[in-house]
Amino acid sequence: MRVYNKRDSSKIFNRTYEDYERGLGIVGTDIRDEFFIGLKNLHLLMNGKPHEVMVDTNAFNRKICNHFVLGSQNEGYMLKSIGNCTGNANVLFPKQGSTFSTFDRDEDGFPDRNLAQEVGFGWWFDPSMSNIRDDYDFIRVYIRRKD
Repeated sequence: MRVYNKRDSSKIFNRTYEDYERGLGIVGTDIRDEFFIGLKNLHLLMNGKPHEVMVDTNAFNRKICNHFVLGSQNEGYMLKSIGNCTGNANVLFPKQGSTFSTFDRDEDGFPDRNLAQEVGFGWWFDPSMSNIRDDYDFIRVYIRRKD
């Protein structure tokens, strides 16, 4: 299931933390539809159970992890588990323990930077992403139940 679909340099993803909690964009069947189902919905959908996750930024930059668990609102939608991963290195792939960050709620681990503000979208940023940019062809996140 596709849960996040952002095209190159989209401006609709430069939203508040509250917007990311609710969800944004148009959820449709067209690959050009830009959306995020929302942190609350993603957490509810996953129901604390492990899922496989794939983060895809182009045909040559894809990573899949087999034990993805997302924390609750009280936990800052922390990535509680990632599991074993395969695929190409992906600078956008979040690390276990990362919490969701937006321009108005800086949770990226950099005391003097706000990566969400710099790149114009919310994400599970962490200090290893110091060279992040927003020039990907697209960012897509897919999840699949493990049971």
